[in-house]
Amino acid sequence: IFAFRSLFWWGHPFSLTLHLSGRFAETYGKRILSHWNEVNDSLLFCINRKPFEHHFGTDNYVTAGQLRKTGFQPESQIRDHGFMKIAKTVPLRDAETMIAVFREYFGEMLRLMRK
Repeated sequence: IFAFRSLFWWGHPFSLTLHLSGRFAETYGKRILSHWNEVNDSLLFCINRKPFEHHFGTDNYVTAGQLRKTGFQPESQIRDHGFMKIAKTVPLRDAETMIAVFREYFGEMLRLMRK
């Protein structure tokens, strides 16, 4: 899987997710994670074993900043579960900013994948 997904789930914030699995996680996920310190602290990293859980509860996503404080090795997500997801949420009240946020977020992920 190599997916950039935007999702509007009624009653929840908008979300933008990069979902990589298989050979794409091995190639592009590892490139992103090799620059882990450049990943914005507020971005959400999936820590779940199941790739198709979309909620943002703490049993599914944790901020990159929180993970850095714990010493979590993000590469273990790919090694142990075969996928990785990095997401950003946008509150409904900021809907008019979605296009700009979308461009900025996915541009940043593409930049890290090309390094």
